[in-house]
Amino acid sequence: MNVKLNSLAITNFDSNDLEKIKFVKELKEDNLISRFLYGSIDKMIEASEQSENFVLGYGYIVLDKDNLIGFIRPARIINNSTLDIDYAVKSNYRHQGYGTKILKEMSEYFFKNSDEIENIKLLIDSENVNSMSCAEKAGFIKTTESYSHLFSTYIKRR
Repeated sequence: MNVKLNSLAITNFDSNDLEKIKFVKELKEDNLISRFLYGSIDKMIEASEQSENFVLGYGYIVLDKDNLIGFIRPARIINNSTLDIDYAVKSNYRHQGYGTKILKEMSEYFFKNSDEIENIKLLIDSENVNSMSCAEKAGFIKTTESYSHLFSTYIKRR
């Protein structure tokens, strides 16, 4: 699967591609990513290997040209209209605007290609100021909804 967005692209895992294998290993070993993501990032991404379309719960690789820069996972749909997503940016691509670009381009894609999605939701660790800034720059708004003091909730409406 290869989905072209505005300036980024999304692809699935390929167990025959050594660059993708190395990329997933690096994401898994990144303490910042493993601290904020619930579950095993390598299993999420590897599950996407055979998918031709986006599958809830699977993780996908984000590319800028030929550079593997990050990860996106459409986690689940809540109340039939809110898509909950996870994302991450590889350490050597942070602080370059990629987090904002991933969130902006992916939300545009999901809104354009799904009539049922009215909202996109992010749960962001309350200490991850950079991720909160990315969300706000991408048009997400912090809500008062809270699962615990550890997370802040951000919503982007259609």
